[in-house]
Parts: sequence; C-alpha cells; structure tokens
Amino acid sequence: MLLKGVKRSILNIDNEVFKMNIFLLIILNSLFVGCTTYRYNRQEKQFITSLNATTNKSNFNGLLVVDYHTKDTIIDYNAHKYFIPASTVKLFTLYTSLEYLDDYLPALKYSIVKDTISVLPTGYATTLHPNFKDSIVLEFLEDFETIKLLKTPKNIEPFGPGWAWEDYSYAFSAERNDFALYGNTLNYYNNDEQLLITPKLFKKSIKKPINQGFKRNKDSNIFYVDSTQIDTLHIPFKTSDSLNLRLLKDIFPTKKITLGNYPSKTSHFKTLNGIPRDSVLKYMLEKSDNLLAEQLMLMSAATLSDTLDFNRIKKHVLDYKLNQLKQPPRWVDGSGLSRYNLFTPESMVTVLDKLYKDLGESKLFQLLPPWKVSDIQPAFMDKNTFIYAKTGSMGNTYNLCGYIKTKKGKVLLFSYMNNHFMQPNARIKLAMYNTLLALHLNN
Repeated sequence: MLLKGVKRSILNIDNEVFKMNIFLLIILNSLFVGCTTYRYNRQEKQFITSLNATTNKSNFNGLLVVDYHTKDTIIDYNAHKYFIPASTVKLFTLYTSLEYLDDYLPALKYSIVKDTISVLPTGYATTLHPNFKDSIVLEFLEDFETIKLLKTPKNIEPFGPGWAWEDYSYAFSAERNDFALYGNTLNYYNNDEQLLITPKLFKKSIKKPINQGFKRNKDSNIFYVDSTQIDTLHIPFKTSDSLNLRLLKDIFPTKKITLGNYPSKTSHFKTLNGIPRDSVLKYMLEKSDNLLAEQLMLMSAATLSDTLDFNRIKKHVLDYKLNQLKQPPRWVDGSGLSRYNLFTPESMVTVLDKLYKDLGESKLFQLLPPWKVSDIQPAFMDKNTFIYAKTGSMGNTYNLCGYIKTKKGKVLLFSYMNNHFMQPNARIKLAMYNTLLALHLNN
C-alpha cells in the first residue's frame, strides 16, 4: 500500500510538472507572438508617421509588406484599395508569360506546300528589333520562293484602352500588332560618320519638322526629323497588314509575297521557335519596354487559340491562375500605359509570392532589376542592392513592387503605391527609400 501511494504521488508530481511546462510554453509563445506583433505594429506606426511628415494629405498611398517565409504581415496600409499601377502591371505580364509561354518564344506558325510557305503571325516582337537584331524569322523565310502572309483572326487595337493619343510619336507608345517588325518604329541613327535609317522603306518619308511637338503625322507614316540633328531616334510607325507586306517585299525584293486570308484549318501548322523567352522578359522588365509587354500578352493568347486577343488571355489568367485574388483587378493592357488599370497592393503581393515560389530567388532576381535610387541617394551603390523590384511611373504616379532582402537574411514581399501626388518624383522616391531601408535594417 505504501509503494502504491509513493507511485501515485510521483505520477501526480509528473502530471503537475507536465501541466506547468505546457503553461510556460503557452506563456512564452504568447510573449513571442506579442513581441512580434508589437514590433510589426511599431513599424506600421512609424511608416504612417513618416508618411504624414513627408507627403501631402491629398496624396493617395498604399503599402503592403509581408514576410515571404512566415507570411506575417509587417505593414498593411490601404493594401485592399485600388491604385493606378502604371508599369508595375508588367509583373502580371511576367507571370502570364511564364505560365503560358515555352522557353523559346513562338516566332510564327507555318505550313509548307512545295516552295510556298504560309505564315500565321503569333505577335512575336523581336524580328529586326533595334535592341535584339533578331533575324530568325527572316533566315527561315529565306529558303522559300513564295511567301503568303496570312491574316490572323486578331482582336488588336493599335493603342490600348485609355492610352494617351498625343503619345503616338513617342517610342514608349509603339503600336501593337500581330507581326511586329523593327520594333514597330522608324529607327534613325545619325552621327558624324553616317546616317542609318530602318526600315529603309521610310527614307523618302522623312520631312523637315513643321512643329516641335510631334515627330510623325498622326494619320500617316510621314516623319519629321531635323537632318542636321546628331541623335538616335525611335519613332513609332502606323502598322497595318499592307505595310507588313511592303516591308517584307523590301527585305526580299526577288520573292513573291502576298497577303492571304485566315485558313479554315490550322491544326497542321507547325511553330517556329524564336529567341529565348527569358531574354525578352529580362529586357522588358529592365527597360520597362511597353511594346514587348503588349506583344508577350498576345503571344500568350496565341497559346489558347489563333485569335490574338488580350482580353481572352487576361480572362483565362484571372479565372484559372489567379482566381484567389481578393480584389480582382481592372486589367486593360500588358504594359501599364493606361490609367484605366486598377490594382491593389494585396493583388501585387499575391503575384510576387507566386513568382518567388515558382522561380526561386536566383532566377527571379536575374530577371527583376535592382531598384536604382542613385539620383536621390548618392551614397547608394549597386553592390549594396537589397531591393529587386519593378517600378511604375506616369504623371502624378510612382509605384514600386518587389522584394526586400533584409539584414537578417529574410525576404520581404512589398507593394508600395503612390498616386495623385503633386510633389517632384525625387521627394516621393526618397521617402520610399527611407521606409524600405528601415524594413531592410529592422527585419
């Protein structure tokens, strides 16, 4: 009986110790979570205080910062509200391209009958592009005596909804189409030694300037360039099926080249591979190239059907790839040129999370450029880069969405939106830099 009593006492003691350990673990966990929550709340309050001190109350700002690994939210300020995203839309274009396009871009679809090749455009953008010098399509067509350029069942307006019409003669506003050549721009190179113009077809279409505002006639391919100007210019030309025919004839003067209607069947058509997808994505993100962004969306649409339609691919992405977005965006183009676009910081961070998960840090940070802030922070050097992100800017708008590598080795996802401000961009960027630097140092 005495032995049983001793055993019972020992069991009771062990049970009490066990309960006490559980209680201590709960307390410690609560303290840890409480400290973490307090630290994050403190960072959010510091951000709001800094924001109020450095920007006008009339500005519209939003910031969401999330720890990639723990999914803890560090700052949530207007994260569920809609902003004009500008070129940060290109992150959605990046995601779409990675989901729908193969490692090599589809340069064209084709069918061969004897010495005749029928070509179905895919929206491929880099043939004779001034920054790519891509000749894959031309080298392929060189082997055929007869080329039939087929009309695609496209749904493409040269300008996207909400694009500024007065930008038509600026390089950043080149027209969208199904068969891009020369980057859809007149490329004018003039230095002390030589004058080079491409496409050569337009040499006789260059006139003396008649005003200082526009470098091309709004309704035709008449260009206005000062011949004494030592400069490099890229001026968008008006695109059309008939112009593509003329450009191909200018490239292949001895071949028989015609336009053809869309065939009743295309299942037998093969695909010609173009240049690597990631080389175009990298350039698109680094230079914020609007034409490439638009054409990438059209190429992605071509994987669903022969109809090159931005709205079709956008709907497919939102319905099947990003249907978990809590605030579905108003998404009207691939470049972000339109002020009709509306996205929330939360939606941007969702896509950033997916990109990091799918690609991994090494590959993603090769595609996504480091944020250059040397214009507002002279001491900042590239070797100290801790932000990899896509900018988005237009009048009264400056946004930045991407990743912060912290001093402790963490990766933070963030979307920082600034709309409707009247201050200089440099002031907005400096305030952003100080906030992001604090996140880098304190996490």
